[in-house]
Amino acid sequence: MLNLPVFRPTNGQRIWVANELRTSRWVQLLWGASSSAQRRDPDFMMLLARSAWVNRGEAAGEPERLLRNRFLAAWLVIKEPVDDDDLQATLARKLRLLPSEARWLVSTSSGITHYYKAHRPAFRRHLRRHAESVAQALSLVWTKSEDPTDKVRRVASIVSVLPEFGVPRGGRASILNGLTPVLAPLDPQRRFPIMNAKTSRLLACMGEEPDANGAASLTILVASRGKELGLRHSFDLDVYAATHAHRFPPRVRSRLDTSIAKPMDAKSEESIITLLAKRSLTIRRQHNALITASSGRCGGAIDWSRATMTH
Repeated sequence: MLNLPVFRPTNGQRIWVANELRTSRWVQLLWGASSSAQRRDPDFMMLLARSAWVNRGEAAGEPERLLRNRFLAAWLVIKEPVDDDDLQATLARKLRLLPSEARWLVSTSSGITHYYKAHRPAFRRHLRRHAESVAQALSLVWTKSEDPTDKVRRVASIVSVLPEFGVPRGGRASILNGLTPVLAPLDPQRRFPIMNAKTSRLLACMGEEPDANGAASLTILVASRGKELGLRHSFDLDVYAATHAHRFPPRVRSRLDTSIAKPMDAKSEESIITLLAKRSLTIRRQHNALITASSGRCGGAIDWSRATMTH
């Protein structure tokens, strides 16, 4: 069994977990009040994503809650400056929300994890391009399942098979990284893990990758060893992965080690046959030379019945 440290959160880490749980409630309330048409709207899905990300720093000196409310106002087509009372009234009118619920959404901060600002424009374009698949993943994670691990694997499979998108500094990025901060809060069973740089070390020591199998493995870890490790849900797991990475075991061999039993291509097989033929020819020549030399010293043929050969 993998030797992992126990999660004994400090007061600051408990607050961190509580903030993530608050964001989960925020995302679920907004999603639960939306219509089926709104849930398929790329702008609404992008609003959920931006509300689940930590947005501090996008506008200098602007509180995170006010910046998030600007995203809400843009989706509701409210012109700036944004007034909280107008925002609450419009939000309650457009969604199936009580005035008290709309007030709570507007007055409450949200945000779970940072997402690279440089990646956000490309993420938005990619989400629009694959809006149908993203909506399917969000709707599926919102359901309750008798087998949460299977649900997590299916949701992650929908997203992880989508093509990667280019990022400004070169290279490619998976949309899964930016979506898990939304998928995790939407899961009413609190089993879908947040997968990003914070969980990479934990996945590595488990021999897993940031894909559907990796997501399922993190879910199984909480389900099977949660009580032992002090992990109640995916939000504990997120803070645990971020704060205990230095105590995780080293990376184990990847589950798909291509250096073992690597298939031989035709060229490699032909090369080996040629090499064996050359070695056979060399051995035969050396053998003939020994026979000739022995015949010369003995003055006649060798009596093979009395000879001993050593291999």
